Amino acid sequence: MESPIFESPIFVASYALLWLLVVVSLGGLFVLFRHLGTQLLESNRAGHALQGPVLNKRLEPHEYDDVRGNTVGIGGTGRKPQIVLFGALKCRPCRQLMQPLAEFVRRYSASVEVTYVCHGDSSAVNDLADSVPPELRLIADEERSVTVAHYIMVTPYALSIDAGGVLRAKGVPGLNLASLEEIRTRLLNPDAEDIDSSPLNAPMQPTT
Repeated sequence: MESPIFESPIFVASYALLWLLVVVSLGGLFVLFRHLGTQLLESNRAGHALQGPVLNKRLEPHEYDDVRGNTVGIGGTGRKPQIVLFGALKCRPCRQLMQPLAEFVRRYSASVEVTYVCHGDSSAVNDLADSVPPELRLIADEERSVTVAHYIMVTPYALSIDAGGVLRAKGVPGLNLASLEEIRTRLLNPDAEDIDSSPLNAPMQPTT
């Protein structure tokens, strides 16, 4: 009498291999979600350090068209220092940031270029341009291609770039004018204090 198929060595080996693949897959998913959880949920310096380009390295320059039809550069040399903010129309902290950001641009656009990369429907981002100063370089990022190109997964997020195109600070900005002014002060006076004390490199509030 033949043995049932589930008692055959081939079946047992295949069954064991199947469970091994399941365990490995679950382990891989755990590592992946743990990594993403650190990036998305951590509000400390270590979590934020995983986002964005490498600090104190020159960014590869990129050019994009803003909603007003102008060519906007991120990174590169031969330009003013830059503060680049990444946000989204559906992000509540990003909406809170818009009013102080608009005031910041009105006051300081002569000394620093400010770019806002906004995820959302392009027509809605175009409408946003009517409520902000024309000096704010507004990029519609409907497909998140600009955000992903800079290795950013949460909003709001900011990059502080010096005149040589080197990334000097990155992280979640405070949602007020004073925080933006402090970022500008540290960017324009890098020797005033150690870069680690920058408001973009210190522990910051979590995003929601």
